[in-house]
Amino acid sequence: MGDSITAGGVPILGPGTGGDLSWISAARGPLLEFRGGWAIGGATTADMRAAATPMDADVLVLMGGTNDVLLGRRWEQVQGDLRAVAAIVGARAVLLSAVPPSDALPEATTGFNDRLRTLAAERGWQFVDPWTGVTQEGAYRPGASLDGVHPTQRAADEAGAVIREVLLDGGVG
Repeated sequence: MGDSITAGGVPILGPGTGGDLSWISAARGPLLEFRGGWAIGGATTADMRAAATPMDADVLVLMGGTNDVLLGRRWEQVQGDLRAVAAIVGARAVLLSAVPPSDALPEATTGFNDRLRTLAAERGWQFVDPWTGVTQEGAYRPGASLDGVHPTQRAADEAGAVIREVLLDGGVG
């Protein structure tokens, strides 16, 4: 489940894997089966909650909140949405991802990711920050973003490789 960062320019509404700028392309490969999901540009965690459906999956990879931060949604709302998505999907495990850097709101994004890390620990979920290689004080490193919100292909691929590594490492599920 995700927003434009996961969709990569092409909505994911089932088994599709998104566009070229999605991190999913680099996460897929031998030993991992992508069963589909949902990701739409501009989506908030409330949108994800409304779209969530039960799935037969070992792991739910959940990357949501970029638009919530941009819109100034309250953490209590976002946290409730993320918990609900995980409950509705019903995967055996949850990998909660940090949101990517934000050139416009670096401090808000850093604080939001700290809250995501705490939520994951409280819920017994795995947490991953696949953006550490492209982040500088909450903003994108020069050349890592197309517009201060969305990663370049290289940055998306790096994030996907980190997510893949965590999934294959056995720490999830």
